[in-house]
Amino acid sequence: MKKLRRKWKNAIGFVLFFCLAITAAMAYYMYCLVPEIYRAEYTFFALPAGVSTEENGGELTRMLARDCDQLLATPDFREKVMETAQSDGSARLYVKGNGRSHTIRLTGWGYDADILGALVNAAGDEMMAQAESVFQATALKTLTRAETPAQVWKVFKPAAVAVAFVVSFVLFSLLAMLFGTASRRIRYGRT
Repeated sequence: MKKLRRKWKNAIGFVLFFCLAITAAMAYYMYCLVPEIYRAEYTFFALPAGVSTEENGGELTRMLARDCDQLLATPDFREKVMETAQSDGSARLYVKGNGRSHTIRLTGWGYDADILGALVNAAGDEMMAQAESVFQATALKTLTRAETPAQVWKVFKPAAVAVAFVVSFVLFSLLAMLFGTASRRIRYGRT
């Protein structure tokens, strides 16, 4: 153990240098190169086929949400959405259902706020139409429409930089202990 500690102490300057270099590179990447990410949501109420408002059809609502999520990947759905909205190709959409309240939430993430709001609204409207015609959902009602997101979804950048520092410190410390030299420094004038 003393030998490993000596190897680490001998290489601490190099460990800190490379650790700070990687942390600086990560900070530059996170603050200068990562684009701002926007988030928009569209929520609607839907009762699955065969469920009334008094019943707890939670699992059926979640199944309807999974079906709607799979609907996002179909070419027909995409074509119908693209007739009314444009996409920059970087927007990502996903669906999640809440069984207790029978709501389905369509969430979109993207780099362009204007395009994202229109795309989520068009996809939500088309999804409601498909839920009624294809999945026989009833009592469909739009609860919230996606607005043009003014607020940027915040990636916690300081945490990413701190994680880069800790991971690089651990990695370079291990490398120093594995491949470093354990020789003692020569000190003149001491006995």
